[in-house]
Amino acid sequence: MTTYFLQSGGLKNFPDKKKKFHTDIVKSITKPKILICLFAQPREVWEYKYPSCCQSIEEDTEANADYRLAMPATFETDCKWADIIYMLGGDDNLAQYWLGKFDIPKIWDGKVVSGNSASSHALVKHFWTCDWRMNMNGLGIIP
Repeated sequence: MTTYFLQSGGLKNFPDKKKKFHTDIVKSITKPKILICLFAQPREVWEYKYPSCCQSIEEDTEANADYRLAMPATFETDCKWADIIYMLGGDDNLAQYWLGKFDIPKIWDGKVVSGNSASSHALVKHFWTCDWRMNMNGLGIIP
């Protein structure tokens, strides 16, 4: 069974809540393998943001985790490797564009998945987007 931790966004503005979110994600896994998925961000910032994502999780949890940056070309293999899929927010359309290319329920079966803002939106059936100030349809992975 896949476990989802979905968050509406803005965690960086609330350090105590961010720490609790990170702690809850990793608490059931010893030395987790965490796949950092920045698909909701513009491609040109993935390598730039990746180290700070890893550092933030590690500072909050001391999980001593192994990390990998998700790439579309290796995403299915990366998901098999990972215990946890950690997705940052960003643009709703980017998140759906990339995630919509994969059979998400199949490749995330048995994983812990965390989503933030746009990446959470992509997983549900319908959502309100602050980016476009309208209701939109998500991928419907979570009803």
